[in-house]
Amino acid sequence: MKKILSLLLLCSVFVSLSACNMGRIEDETEESSSQDAGEEDMFDKTMKERDYAMNFLRTEGAIKVNGRTGKDGDGIICDNALAGFEMNIRFEGELKLTATATAPLDANSLYLDKEPKERTEEEKEEKPANAYFTVYVDGVRSETRFCFPEGETKTLTIAESDGTKTHHIRVVKQTEPQFAIATLETISFTGYIDEKPSNKSLYIEVIGDSITTGYGNLWKSGDGAAEQSLYQDATQSYPFLVAEALNADVSLVGCSGVGAVRGWCTFPMTAFYGARSYYRDMNTSKSGGRTPDLIIISLGTNDKYAPAENGGAVSDAEFKAGIFSFIDEVRVGNEGVPVVLVYGQMTSRLNEVMPSVVAATDGVYAYKLSAAGGGGGGHPSADQHMAAKEELLIALRRDGLIP
Repeated sequence: MKKILSLLLLCSVFVSLSACNMGRIEDETEESSSQDAGEEDMFDKTMKERDYAMNFLRTEGAIKVNGRTGKDGDGIICDNALAGFEMNIRFEGELKLTATATAPLDANSLYLDKEPKERTEEEKEEKPANAYFTVYVDGVRSETRFCFPEGETKTLTIAESDGTKTHHIRVVKQTEPQFAIATLETISFTGYIDEKPSNKSLYIEVIGDSITTGYGNLWKSGDGAAEQSLYQDATQSYPFLVAEALNADVSLVGCSGVGAVRGWCTFPMTAFYGARSYYRDMNTSKSGGRTPDLIIISLGTNDKYAPAENGGAVSDAEFKAGIFSFIDEVRVGNEGVPVVLVYGQMTSRLNEVMPSVVAATDGVYAYKLSAAGGGGGGHPSADQHMAAKEELLIALRRDGLIP
């Protein structure tokens, strides 16, 4: 009888363990993506052809994802400017990335359209929702500007290697989501993946408007309308340049036209900041993430120039209440993190209110940068972003906020 009970107990334990194991596998399968390499170890050091879904690489810890992301089918969301990924990889021949670029919800108008509508062929031709990316190989910026055209799933060769060494690959989106959203689908190569890149010791979160996204920074006098992705490169904006100078990780939550209270957008920054990707699905909230060491906020310019149809310009008192409320929101989960307000590049209308915000709030700093309007639509040019980087680094070091 004891033997029978023992056997029954063993069977019960085995069934329980099997059920737990099956549940674990099903969970992984649900979150992971299919990939052609089957159940092989992606880290095995053999040079062979491989084709991986990007979400599979994300969930398996093979790549480091930068910026807000999430699953989109078998791919990963790459919508915000400066979003992207990093990986360590040894490969021979071509490294190919497949991505899909699409128009955001209200791509017909940057600002005041309240309902999404089908874009005409003329609108697509005039302001195509193309997604541009910068690729770095072993820290060296590619001279090629990689473009994934609107409405296409396209495969581009982003790097080449002779297979003799492991390379660090970093892919960074130049384009803000208001111009184009993108899904990174697959990556293909002959080789193998090495250990996932580590986080940098310093992490900066930047929240802001068109200045932070590099709107118009590539525009030159005589070019067409600046409000298109062709003339934007967030990797040549001061937030990215500051992070690069500090060897820091950076996340940018930026949107042209947005205000702390109101601006040219039909929503305030609280709505944009609170969404994982506002222009893809405004109702999906952001999830938790890495705690930043420094938060930089550039808001207020659009508040001071909000059009009449959107409520008109914001008073100092209204702006002050709005920025206090937003800082409180940003600090949830980020208690004790210094907050830096940056202003002055496109307006002098914040000169009085910003110092009063600092005086009334602990742990908040405000830095006025030089006026800069050499780019499209009176925005800073790429050269002026470089100058702003130097100004901001001096101010941050002066107050002991960075090494």
